[in-house]
Formats: sequence, C-alpha cells, structure tokens
Amino acid sequence: MSTVRQMLETHEKAIVAKLNALREQITPLEQELLDVRMAKQALDRESPATRQPQFALARPSILKVQDAVSHTTADPVVQTTDAARSPYARFTIKELVVKALAEHFPNGATANQMLDVFSNVWGRGDIVRTSLSPQLSRLKEQHRIIRQGHIWHLRRPRTDEKTAADQ
Repeated sequence: MSTVRQMLETHEKAIVAKLNALREQITPLEQELLDVRMAKQALDRESPATRQPQFALARPSILKVQDAVSHTTADPVVQTTDAARSPYARFTIKELVVKALAEHFPNGATANQMLDVFSNVWGRGDIVRTSLSPQLSRLKEQHRIIRQGHIWHLRRPRTDEKTAADQ
C-alpha cells in the first residue's frame, strides 16, 4: 500500500514530465515569436511612411536598443505591454533571467537579448536595462550565472557539487 508521500511524489513526477513536454513545445514557438516580432520591428524602422501607428510611451531616460551590439536607435520609445496580462507577470527579474538562459539561450545571451525576449515574447516590456543589470550582478554573486565578455551563461554545477548537494 502506498503512503501519502509516495502518491504525492508520483504525482509530482507526472506533473514535471507534463511540464517538460509542454516546455519542449513552447520554447521553439516563443523563439519563433521573437523572430517574427524582431522582423516586424526591422520593417517598421525601414519604412516609416507605411508604419502602422503603435501605442508607445516616450521615456527620456530609456532608449530602445536594436540588438546586442548596436548602441541605440534614434527613437527613445518603449512599446507598451500589458505586463499584468502576461503569464510571466509574477516572475522576478532573476527568475526571468534564469528561464531565458535555460530555455532560449543555451549558448548564453547578452543583457539586451534577454530584454528582447522579456518584452517581445513574454510581454514584460516593463523591465528596463537599469533594472536588469543589478539582478545579473546578484545572480553572478550567487554563482547561478557567469559572464564571458558581454555574454551571460547559466552556471552548470560541477559533478562533485551535484553529489554533495544530493547527499
């Protein structure tokens, strides 16, 4: 006869397996969504005459960044998003960083690339670079991520650390 703990552990494993299966479907779709939105933004920058009006908030201290290596665009505008409707609205910035690096950037990402995913895929346009940078530093201090040049990576635990943690 199973104990309550065993039944809960079995149920937990089933839920984790289902989540992993769904994640395998969601992550490529989120990446495709990011690609589509980035392409749309590139088209909007190329042809301002054919541009559809978009709601945006001008914030003088925030500049929209084109990509990881560019400086800034000429237009200091942040697209509005309804962060409250995002399924990621309750995630902290640190949780979003770890999720983005684990699911979208297995080879690492710049801060700007992560901001693109936060905004264009997860609807978290409320997160700005000045809020992200301290969180990246904290994650680095906690040994959860590492930085190589401008690229951030999830820190992979060494095998001897895994065995010590498992004991």
